[in-house]
Amino acid sequence: MNRRMKMVLGGCVMAGMLVLAVRAHDPHEAPAAAPFDLDSPRRPSELTKKYMDLQTAEVDFGSVQEVVRLTGTVRAMPERVRIVGSGVPGTLQALTVAVGDRVQAGQVIGRVRSPELARLVSEQLRTEIELEHATAEVATTRSNIAQLEAQVRSTRMQAELAEDEVKRLEAGGETVGANVLAQKQASAVATRSQVTTLEIALQQARKTLESLQRVEAATARQIEAIKASIAIVHDHPPEVDEALERASEGETGGVFNLYAPISGVVTRREAVQGAGVEPGQTIVEIADYSEVMIEGELPESLIARIGSMRNQEVRVRRPGVGAGDKGSEAIATGEVRGVGPVVDPVKRTAHLIIVARNEPDAHGGTGEAGKGATGVLKEGMFVSLGVVVREAKEAVVAPASALINDGPLQFVFVQDGDAIVKRDVVPGYRDDRVVEIIDGLVPGDVVVTRGAYLLTQLRPKAEMGHDHDHDHDHDHDHGH
Repeated sequence: MNRRMKMVLGGCVMAGMLVLAVRAHDPHEAPAAAPFDLDSPRRPSELTKKYMDLQTAEVDFGSVQEVVRLTGTVRAMPERVRIVGSGVPGTLQALTVAVGDRVQAGQVIGRVRSPELARLVSEQLRTEIELEHATAEVATTRSNIAQLEAQVRSTRMQAELAEDEVKRLEAGGETVGANVLAQKQASAVATRSQVTTLEIALQQARKTLESLQRVEAATARQIEAIKASIAIVHDHPPEVDEALERASEGETGGVFNLYAPISGVVTRREAVQGAGVEPGQTIVEIADYSEVMIEGELPESLIARIGSMRNQEVRVRRPGVGAGDKGSEAIATGEVRGVGPVVDPVKRTAHLIIVARNEPDAHGGTGEAGKGATGVLKEGMFVSLGVVVREAKEAVVAPASALINDGPLQFVFVQDGDAIVKRDVVPGYRDDRVVEIIDGLVPGDVVVTRGAYLLTQLRPKAEMGHDHDHDHDHDHDHGH
């Protein structure tokens, strides 16, 4: 190494030592951080508490439940979904709702013009007239039969009397002129013949009555069939009466309204105004989400245990939210209805069928147009489920969000005067709301339930270097 290189290296070493010496005597240089002590009391300011959203709760006696945690997907209940369509071909003249609109049962949501319906209505009216005629003929024939039956009885009695009179004259030995006897005999024969004629007419009238009754019955059945065909147009009856009323007033009766069969939300719209519609085609789908079905993913190993717990309480929460965080409270409750019959061959889970009441969403107003959310549970929404299996009462419990894990240890932060201190606890039974505290807390203790983890990151003031702060403030004042 030449002389010049040695001089450069020596200069660098001297410069480094000078910098270290200056920094060692600089009063503004921050001291090395002291070891972090979780057991030190914390005294956050009110502003810090507000920033941390610090919340507390009092420890008390209560019940704690064993809860099986699952995930699930919200579905509409099949019996609460209705399809609105036309039972006859026609043209959609109007459709007044869109996807997302709320509708009420019986509300007019569209109008269809159908020549086929006009034909059916006209045929119904014609057939009803035929039925009236057939009914009148049946009544007339019955009256004729009654008259014939009376005539037959009267004429038969007259014939019997005439025949008895002839027998008496013939057997009495009385002297009667041949002409008189012949006249009596002719009268008896004529009366008997009249009886036969009347009986034949009565028999024919009865056959006519049977035929007319069959016609009457067939006409009545035809009317019912036409009514059924008209009723297929929609399961809400007013449009049938309206069409018939218009037809009776000389109109075609081929225009009818579409009505919402249930109260709910329009989830599908499959037709546009002016388009043709066919029988069985979906025009609008309406779903009632006031009660929903949740398909929970139940592991195969729990089917025997959970599957038989019909009507067991289930708490529903939004997914991905930690205990104590905003929105961690249950957004709905439901009941177990049963387990689906199929186990997924890959996930090895079955569907736990849960029915939950869907409470209105505070952030989803309906608006003037009737649009908006129907509840906090949306179809297809992914949720967390807590199935209550059993319950233990009269335990010392704290909110589950207050408990913090530190490796194998668990602790909470307790309000102690103006300070917040760490306290180790021995937890016991735990559910999705509270945890049993076997040791470490007593009823009346106030624990931090929200912001507890942030407290673990908050360095106590004793560790912040007060001497340095004092020197810094002094120099700052001196500078002024």
